Amino acid sequence: MTTTQLQYFLAAARTLSFTAAAEELYTTQPTLSRQVALLEEELGVRLFRRDNNILNLTDVGRAFYRRAERLYEDYQSMVEEARDLASGVKGKLRIGLLEDQNPDPKLSQAIHSLVLKKPNAAVDILRCGYMEMIDHLSQGHYDVCQTTVYPGMPEGEFQIHPLSTTSTYLAVRRDCVQVEGGSLPAEDVARVLGDMPLVVADRSTYPDFVRGFLPAVTLGNVRTVSATSSIPLYVATGLAAACVNGGNILSSQPGVQMIEITGVPPVTQGLIWRRTNANPLRAALLAELEGGD
Repeated sequence: MTTTQLQYFLAAARTLSFTAAAEELYTTQPTLSRQVALLEEELGVRLFRRDNNILNLTDVGRAFYRRAERLYEDYQSMVEEARDLASGVKGKLRIGLLEDQNPDPKLSQAIHSLVLKKPNAAVDILRCGYMEMIDHLSQGHYDVCQTTVYPGMPEGEFQIHPLSTTSTYLAVRRDCVQVEGGSLPAEDVARVLGDMPLVVADRSTYPDFVRGFLPAVTLGNVRTVSATSSIPLYVATGLAAACVNGGNILSSQPGVQMIEITGVPPVTQGLIWRRTNANPLRAALLAELEGGD
């Protein structure tokens, strides 16, 4: 029994006409009749009988029709699901976002385009710290993450797709520090801060371009906090300042000014994922970033 024979039988049983069934399935009446006859031959039963040139199902045919209808529906559902999964139409995409960052505009647009084209796909955006992000990617909990791409970041296990570059900024409460022109050289950061500490989440993982001028600030005036998510609270209340990139959530915080620091390399924001990640939705997201279809 083939799926074609099953399809032909169901159409004939539904219409009680070989001619109508053939027209419905865009085939010829002799072809359809022959396939139904082969099915009856294989089963060793009569599925149809003709009474005064009127086609009817036999008792066996009616019983077979009820089971065959469910079987063919399950088959179609199975095929559709397999094709959907292969094309990434269904499934879930888990995107990690560093807890102190806004989504890059390119990423936001790519996610929007993806869900428009694949409305059955589920997209989760999850906040995390940097080391937590690496762990989640390694363990397969996240499919892709937006992060700051530091110079020399290892690419053995992971693959990186750059999104954009920004300057480095000193984020401070607006009424605490005044800088003419809205920018200052890196070597002047310590002078501008004065007694105000520079808050960091973890000195050991802080970007090289910031650590390079931290000695000028003096380590005694660097305050370490347990969570990156608490840094905006210190800055907004004037308890500390922070060195951040242009995508940091502090850039949209009321009462906070972003002073561009000159003389340091630009910061690259990018996507990172484990090379072994085979989620088709992850590939579809990257295709949207590169221009879509």
